[in-house]
Amino acid sequence: MLAKNLLPTAGNAATAAVYVEDVFATSLFNGTGSAQTITNDIDLAGKGGMVWWKNRDSSNSTFHNLIDTVRGASNVIFPNDASANVSSTTRFTGFNSNGFGVGYDCSVSGNTHVAWAFRKQAKFFDVVTYTGDGNNSRQVFHALGSAPGMVMVKNTTSSADWRVYHISRSGGDKALVLNSSAAEATFGNGAINDATSTYFRVDNTLNLNNSGQSYVAYIFAHNAGGFGLTGTDNIISCGTFNTNSSTSITVELGYEPQFILFKNLGTEDWQIYDVTRGMSFAAARWLRPNLPNAEATVGGDTLWPTPTGFSLAGLFAASQTIVYMAIRRPMKPPTNVSQVFSQFNTSGSTGTKLTTGFPVDLQITVSRASTTQPRWWMDRVRGISTTSPEGTSRWLTSTSAAVEQNTTGLTSYWDKTGFLIPSTFGTVQQSYWNWRRAPGFFDIAAWTGTGVARSQPHNLGVVPELVIIKRRDSGGAWFIATQFGATKYTLFEDFANSSALGGIVQAGDYSSTSGPNFNIGLGPNPPNASSIVLDASTATNGGGAKYIAYLFATVPGISKIGTYTHTGSADLTVNCGFTEYANFVLIKKIDGTGNWFLFDTARGYFATSDLVTILGNTSSDTANSADYIAPASGGFIAKSGTSVGNAATYLFMAFA
Repeated sequence: MLAKNLLPTAGNAATAAVYVEDVFATSLFNGTGSAQTITNDIDLAGKGGMVWWKNRDSSNSTFHNLIDTVRGASNVIFPNDASANVSSTTRFTGFNSNGFGVGYDCSVSGNTHVAWAFRKQAKFFDVVTYTGDGNNSRQVFHALGSAPGMVMVKNTTSSADWRVYHISRSGGDKALVLNSSAAEATFGNGAINDATSTYFRVDNTLNLNNSGQSYVAYIFAHNAGGFGLTGTDNIISCGTFNTNSSTSITVELGYEPQFILFKNLGTEDWQIYDVTRGMSFAAARWLRPNLPNAEATVGGDTLWPTPTGFSLAGLFAASQTIVYMAIRRPMKPPTNVSQVFSQFNTSGSTGTKLTTGFPVDLQITVSRASTTQPRWWMDRVRGISTTSPEGTSRWLTSTSAAVEQNTTGLTSYWDKTGFLIPSTFGTVQQSYWNWRRAPGFFDIAAWTGTGVARSQPHNLGVVPELVIIKRRDSGGAWFIATQFGATKYTLFEDFANSSALGGIVQAGDYSSTSGPNFNIGLGPNPPNASSIVLDASTATNGGGAKYIAYLFATVPGISKIGTYTHTGSADLTVNCGFTEYANFVLIKKIDGTGNWFLFDTARGYFATSDLVTILGNTSSDTANSADYIAPASGGFIAKSGTSVGNAATYLFMAFA
């Protein structure tokens, strides 16, 4: 029997909180033809773990590669092949405290690559090795601290199929083959079985315990808790579902996933999807673990995450049984603004990398040199380009009720740390404002309307203070709701509409008791930390219509949403609670007509003539005819006698 290995524990009173981004990461990188270091903020050297790599562009000649810290970076096995371990120093070069190194074989020049890193962690993942003893009912010990949801075992001494155990298959006598599209088979005690919180059993059949031969097992948890501030959050789930006659289904996980591994129990390829490469309403990009093939794309509205799980339509045939492993999206609260917000003012050329330091989830951008370009809104939930050269992306204009459209030339290769300047804006003066989703700060929710009043989940984790809603599948105005004002969650209609707060009335969108407001949370059912309330309106919840919502909230020292009342006779300092001045400020008058004014320090608002973007104005990006605001310790100064400093009340959103 093997001695137990010890894994870090998560989420108890004696240890700091652990989050999914501490133990799992998807990295995209461009090959250089030379060795390079991949930084993903995962401590593989100190904690141990496994890396799964694939060339996204190469077909048939480039296998999936797996390495782990137990066997060492020079020992490689292949999920899509039965081959024994291969010793190589040109594929991977080592493990680091914040990532790993790849050699030239895993850095093919001109190709894009993906690597998923799994760190050892109790209630998430473990790696163990053992030497076969030829006996039946062999106990292989692990330190997962919970019953495994999935176990993948490979004989590393000789050629032999991978064997996969999944918790959803009753009795533990069934097995799948990772390197094959073969259907599930029943082997009795010959399969991996009796998986407990401390061990699983293997027999000397199916090449699982041959005497004197070496094996490695990758062990994944299932709904074991252990993560987040309370130490009770699940970050990995291994389950099953059956497709119905329409081939459409929604699977509830209790969280939004960023990574999903599928296997139809019939004869069909394995499939891997992740949000970083693309798993959105625009398209879902998949790799097949049992094949060396290049990445392929399935069309829009085929597979997409929801705030509490995932939905699929047409991905599998009707009446099929599918097993899956899903991993939660990032969940760590931000501690400084650089983790979740960045801005650029540049005239860089097409293809120039702009480094945000985080994966962008929402980007607002504008060509300052153009008098016709609107303000483009792009987000990862609806779909962006994660390949280079750039591909199809989705866009929205902030100035009209136009339907969401597909276009090229607006996004270029969004990865884990930034993006490339797209061809539409190359060499002209351009501005970018970028946000990352994070608890308490910013979230994106998408839904299909039901025409019936209901709650719509979100993952902001706090009550939203500003909600921006847009219909995606046909013409429809933007609707901006705030908790500030005489009646909470009264609405503006469109950034281009300068009306006062709550001044928009559309038939059927409010009741006689709620006043001229959209009901996304009025009366006894206000928005809460996990949902907003939608009425039956065709504007925000029409039956069968598709919507997107951006939700913002205040994080002390990072963001501030609020109001200020100006006298119009003297400059007013607005304290946002920041260490220094505000780097980004969006202002709108709420008790009278007025535009949405956007100021930022990338272009500058320090002079007597400020550079300002009016979100609803398509005729020009910047105006510098007045000294609207000025920096102030902790926030900003609203100058008197200007469009943001008259005798009125203003809504503002600021970022440090």
